[in-house]
Amino acid sequence: MSECTKAFIFSGPPGAGKGTLAQLCKQKLGWVQLSTGDLCRKHISEGTSFGKQLDFVIKSGKLVDDTVILEMVTEWIEQHIVMAKAIIFDGFPRTLVQAELFVELLEKRFPQLSMQIINFEISDEILVERLVARRTCQNKKCQAIYSVRKCSSRNPKIKEICDLCKSSLIQRVDDLPETVIKRLQVYHQHEKLLLNYCEKQGFKIEALNVKQSIEKIFDKFVELVGK
Repeated sequence: MSECTKAFIFSGPPGAGKGTLAQLCKQKLGWVQLSTGDLCRKHISEGTSFGKQLDFVIKSGKLVDDTVILEMVTEWIEQHIVMAKAIIFDGFPRTLVQAELFVELLEKRFPQLSMQIINFEISDEILVERLVARRTCQNKKCQAIYSVRKCSSRNPKIKEICDLCKSSLIQRVDDLPETVIKRLQVYHQHEKLLLNYCEKQGFKIEALNVKQSIEKIFDKFVELVGK
């Protein structure tokens, strides 16, 4: 196991482009990405012990317990840390409670992770426009993200069809206008507390303007982290 592995928390509201930038880092830099949303969906689709717990909780209309999320994250880190050039935590931790549990986990189990927070900065108006136009590949093993906005660099080559696996694209419930507004309200409730806590824990926080094209954002990110 390496003495020090770089790790980045991508912090920002839904639709800010965290997942898209993480994918570019995977493709161009060979890094690995942890998205708790994708991880939950993977466990559910594969019917793992975690997946069965998650499926039951979600169908019961309850919130998934933070300790369950942390257990999944711990397992994922253990599986990837040995070979990882760098790790991206995409939107995790999301709340102050998750952050407190995560800091405790890092201290006890993964002190070799050198953490840095990249805070994605963008207006809510742009976010609503982006999210409502977002489409996701319905293939659970693919989950590629596209946009139906005109002149977007992420338009699918064939309308409503995934470029990678040729499955149909869908609009997730999370990306419906009324849901988007609620998601942003929840995010902003937690954002300040989360960043303040992480700063007090000694995490370096870098602001990243994400109103530009993804290519420019990637170049700026690489420059920011000193690759």
